[in-house]
Amino acid sequence: MSLSQVIVKRIENGQRIVLKSAQGHEISKINVYQDRYLVASTSNTMLLGDMESCKLSEIPWRGSGNEKYDFSNPNICMVFNAGELFIVEYGVNEVIGTCRTENIHPNMISARLNYAEQELRGGQPTKIIAYLLDTMTLCIQDLRTNQMLANISHDSKIDYLELNPGGTKLLFRDKRRQLHLYNIKE
Repeated sequence: MSLSQVIVKRIENGQRIVLKSAQGHEISKINVYQDRYLVASTSNTMLLGDMESCKLSEIPWRGSGNEKYDFSNPNICMVFNAGELFIVEYGVNEVIGTCRTENIHPNMISARLNYAEQELRGGQPTKIIAYLLDTMTLCIQDLRTNQMLANISHDSKIDYLELNPGGTKLLFRDKRRQLHLYNIKE
């Protein structure tokens, strides 16, 4: 439509979404992942979008071109760049959390955004991430406050971790094939 505005259309069902730079920057590149997720670049920003929810985000970005993207969580995109993980919630025009990690495999990172808890308690939604700081240290971080909730040191390498849907418990497995359940609130 213009240098800063592009229409993306699904061929199979005709669904359309307008990808537009709110800051008026020229869109230089667009990629579509898994027939659903949009990643576009401008000279100063990155645009991320989910075609199913029709939510778009534009964040300040000076990328290296070596970014890796993880779309395994429905409400967020995780962007890996130079040993740092950036978490972007669709529809929010800022990075909601960052952390340093070299373990970018989806089985080594788990994020939960739980809006149902907000409706039940009338408070803030749960936004939490668990990741490996190194092969034997787990970190759990609240993405709303960027506060560390826990650091868990283990005596063996961790090869799998997962938060429960409510973000209250963490399950992890070590190389000895032992499962551990960690109650975050306690």
